[in-house]
Amino acid sequence: MNPTIGYVTCPHCGNQGATVHREKRAGKRLYYRCYDGPAGECGTVQIRGPGGQAWITANMRPVEGEEQDAAVEDAAHEAREDAREEIRTERRRHHQEQRRGGLGALLRRAGDVILNEQEGGEA
Repeated sequence: MNPTIGYVTCPHCGNQGATVHREKRAGKRLYYRCYDGPAGECGTVQIRGPGGQAWITANMRPVEGEEQDAAVEDAAHEAREDAREEIRTERRRHHQEQRRGGLGALLRRAGDVILNEQEGGEA
């Protein structure tokens, strides 16, 4: 789960402690989660349009103090995990390219040399 960056009052049930989060990917939009409402769970509410994003921003109460420190730690942890995953993905891609070596790699290099010569470069 993405770290809590603030709180809103859920417009569906009135819960003042609905947590606000920011997506990791897909535009990094805001959304809120209401799981402790007086009538039960409203769930995760993702309002992707500009009006909904403006409503969340205007009504959000940012986290403070120790909660903010925890949110910052969570965000830093997630950033490290994302970076590790990107490195793993890049290593897998590089490894796959190396495995495709042999004749295919030789032909790709030969094609690069031919293109370079056609463009007036040196072989």
